[in-house]
Amino acid sequence: MELAFVIKLLAVVFWGVVVGLLAKRMNRNPWGWGVAGALSWFIALVVLAFLPYKCPKCEKSITNKQGKDKFCPSCGSFAAVYPDRKEEQIPRHTPNFLEQPNAEKNELYWSKALTEFESESRRPGLWARLFAEADGNEAVAKAAYLKTRVAELEHEPPAFISALRTKGYKVEFAGSRWLLVSPGGGSTSYFSSLDDLERESVFRLKT
Repeated sequence: MELAFVIKLLAVVFWGVVVGLLAKRMNRNPWGWGVAGALSWFIALVVLAFLPYKCPKCEKSITNKQGKDKFCPSCGSFAAVYPDRKEEQIPRHTPNFLEQPNAEKNELYWSKALTEFESESRRPGLWARLFAEADGNEAVAKAAYLKTRVAELEHEPPAFISALRTKGYKVEFAGSRWLLVSPGGGSTSYFSSLDDLERESVFRLKT
């Protein structure tokens, strides 16, 4: 009699722990589901298995794959919600398109800025402001103009991203992926690298 009671108690604890851990993995209340699992055994496990993941930040339902990847289409990556899981933390930032540019790219921007300055494309408003701030010293103002334009060029998105946005696409860097939304809020695609996004843009820009 006592043995049967112990076996039943162990089974209750086992199912409670299993269901609770699964619920925690799906970003749902592990204690509530753990109790449900202890009382109903595998029934709670089956019900939970068919429920979608829930984003711990915005609490919106997401797909199982998005839940496992710790990525929500609405608010980006939520891996940082789990600070104790260092291997899952993904830095969130809007990328500088030319972070740590190589010497060739850097020289190209300086050349482009100089060509602009010496042509009719020079921005009169920017030049006037810098010239005034330099108290009429043209050499100082020219140096400031070149530095300003190079800094702006380093932060400009690649041409293909600008072309996609011109055609009505929404292009953003969310969490750890690039997000591409079709014009009018249609389908949404995700890309793990800028190179993958560029390859896809070749097809999108032709249509």
